[in-house]
Amino acid sequence: MTRAHNVLTAAYLATPFAAIARVEAMGVPQALLAQLTGAGQVAAGRVAVSPDGRRFEPKGADARLLLGVTDPFGTVIDVVALSSTCEDDWALLTGHGDVLGVAAFDAVDHALATERPARLQLHATPWDWLRGGGEGICVLDWNRGVLAHLRSLGERVTLMVDGAAMKARLKAMLARGGVPLVSASGGAVLGRAG
Repeated sequence: MTRAHNVLTAAYLATPFAAIARVEAMGVPQALLAQLTGAGQVAAGRVAVSPDGRRFEPKGADARLLLGVTDPFGTVIDVVALSSTCEDDWALLTGHGDVLGVAAFDAVDHALATERPARLQLHATPWDWLRGGGEGICVLDWNRGVLAHLRSLGERVTLMVDGAAMKARLKAMLARGGVPLVSASGGAVLGRAG
């Protein structure tokens, strides 16, 4: 078991039902809450957030909603601690969890493999992702790997975002460090000689 799994399990076992009911009252669909609760991937806990706001440690004074961040196989690889008073305030336990909803990438890959265009919903915050029923993704850490993955989806994938400001910001982030230019110089040819 990973440290993230152990921290989440300990918090899950100590979470009163009333805490989960409050999350539902914030607009999170009951079906998603049931799925996350059944998998032991949602809990309430008190944490200590680092001064830079990016990481947290359990057993602090700050009350947060804890969500498991999974890999494509459903294994908890990190925990994200969400503030209920400031929706764009979250911190990761280990820093290994880049994206909530990583399974949405699989759906896009399947569509691309069958030569169909695809759409991928990007949510601005984990709370938006929760209220959206866990559909699409929420990027928790905009690192190079995440940007490279989004760029690699290609032109047949439409990234769906809420609002013009998020659209402009995402387009700017994806434009930097994009696909390299290809230029011909000399007579060398890629591939086998013919």
